[in-house]
Amino acid sequence: MKIYHLGHSCFKVKLKGYTFLLDPWLDELAFFKSWYPLFKMDPAELGHIDYMWFSHEHPDHFNPEYVKKILFKNKNIQVLFQNTFDKKIYNFFKSLNTNIIELRNQKYLKIDNNIKIQINSCGLYDSYFQIKDEDFCFTHLNDCVFSFSSQLRPALEFSNGNQHILTSQFGLAHLPCDHRKKLQLKKFMDDKISKLIDQIKYLRPDYFIPSSSSVHFCHEENQHMNDTRINPYDLKDRIKFTKFILGDQNTELNFKNKKKRGGVNCKCDNLSRKKYDELLKNTKNKILIKSKPVSYDEIIINIKKKSDKLKKLNNKFILFFLKIFTFILKDCNFYIKDTKQFIRVNVLNNKIKEIKLCKNYVELSSCTINNLYKSDFSIDSLIASGCFTLNNYSINELNDHLNIDNLNQAGIYLKFSTLFNIGIYRKLFGILFQYLRFKFLHKNDI
Repeated sequence: MKIYHLGHSCFKVKLKGYTFLLDPWLDELAFFKSWYPLFKMDPAELGHIDYMWFSHEHPDHFNPEYVKKILFKNKNIQVLFQNTFDKKIYNFFKSLNTNIIELRNQKYLKIDNNIKIQINSCGLYDSYFQIKDEDFCFTHLNDCVFSFSSQLRPALEFSNGNQHILTSQFGLAHLPCDHRKKLQLKKFMDDKISKLIDQIKYLRPDYFIPSSSSVHFCHEENQHMNDTRINPYDLKDRIKFTKFILGDQNTELNFKNKKKRGGVNCKCDNLSRKKYDELLKNTKNKILIKSKPVSYDEIIINIKKKSDKLKKLNNKFILFFLKIFTFILKDCNFYIKDTKQFIRVNVLNNKIKEIKLCKNYVELSSCTINNLYKSDFSIDSLIASGCFTLNNYSINELNDHLNIDNLNQAGIYLKFSTLFNIGIYRKLFGILFQYLRFKFLHKNDI
């Protein structure tokens, strides 16, 4: 098995004559044009690809513009994706005349009798990937969040008896609190690393490759996010119970056969600690995108469009009931800093009210609030971008404002027909448990 870490979550795996490309995002802007890959690669440099997998639809994993460039060079590629309710990704590739295979949880795909692939869903719309033959198993956990290590049991069972290579996210993928509260931010960063260590201890891999955290935060409004980046070499001293591997795009990790367990042919000094530090330093204050002011009228129009879309996709009675009795679609106070306006948004009733000075609000630009209401994955994109400041407001409160939009992006719509879909119940209860657990653990984080 040969593995190349091309950048962020993207890996190229060569096994028994087949080449697999995983989560390719090596160009194009993401999340309100606020993220840019730290490591870039032209699709023409990827070479021949047989299979391509995407973990989920976030633009730093599945970027339609970059994907189309890959397909132009690899017309016979086969796409692998988790089984979903809405078939959005399935229909996207079918419209491009590209073959796509949807895999159900813990149902593996067999290739030439020697290669097995497993994709397991996680949370609302994420998934992780595993590939193995008689000697090796490579597990790509990317951004998956696990409330308990035992949720990784299917991954452990799939890898059993093989040399196991694990990769997982090591940095923050979103802004978890007010960025000005440095001690609280450090607490979240430490918690992230502790959870990563728990994953590694549970799965007991032979090798670990840190990934899914190579981002240049390139917007003028999210430069503070560059302070949350971690040099992966800083993890090395804390991860002593497995072999730690890190290389650049030109590093080939050539794993030996089972009889020579514990060995790997590679030169991992191409990307040294010093070089990575320099890369982080050189991109820290490098701004690629500046905000363009948006008129108040345009913001109002996009809030109305989002409101109409939510009421079209979901039953209005259910929405109004849940808004009154639960944490769905709560009103949110915003301060639009370039127009110096305070507004309160009730997205369900399409009510936008200008208010006087208040103590609890989210501060952002007219450009960012406009992006919030006109984009898919609206609240996820805002929190990932970090293009905002919380003032006596928590991430939970911000998320509650448009959490129903996240459900809709996962193909889950609040309709009476949903009452008869057992699969949706399972997913919703899992998500609710994760949400309540996070809310309880961080109830005092403001």
